[in-house]
Amino acid sequence: MFVVYFQLLCLTLLNKIKVIFFDSKARLSSAQGRDDLAAKWQQRSAELGSVRAQNNLGVRYSLGRGVPRDDVEAARWYKRAADQGDSYGQANLGWAFYDGRGVTQSYELAFIWYKKAAEQGHPASQFNLGIMYSNGLGTSMNISKAWEWIEKAAEQDFPQAKVELENRSPTSE
Repeated sequence: MFVVYFQLLCLTLLNKIKVIFFDSKARLSSAQGRDDLAAKWQQRSAELGSVRAQNNLGVRYSLGRGVPRDDVEAARWYKRAADQGDSYGQANLGWAFYDGRGVTQSYELAFIWYKKAAEQGHPASQFNLGIMYSNGLGTSMNISKAWEWIEKAAEQDFPQAKVELENRSPTSE
């Protein structure tokens, strides 16, 4: 039993070392303007379970940086990161559902994913959640919850949230 546990521990550590290596190669390649190589290294890291690499690879597919532009593939990588609790993956998946990029458009699913990210303190998702509450998109309209989320985003210096608060009329509360 100990041998099996030790072998599992070694494999886990080896994978973590590989992720660190692949992530550093991706950053170096990106800094050198080699998006094609950066994408290759991120792909390898993402396949080993790195949530940061999964989300970043999704962004690459969304923008066509180092890989062919492919919104379906972008959403697939966002989902993998989001399912592991990554707030950036959740936010990007929320955006994909909001706009229908690579997935069937759904305000309800956008709301769910934005809320998961917002609850982790992701300021753009907090703002987006506030906007969804204020317009009743994917949820019931709730102006007090809308301002609550927009205020949370503004507390983190999210620019659009600060503008919304500055423009808020006393009757909108």
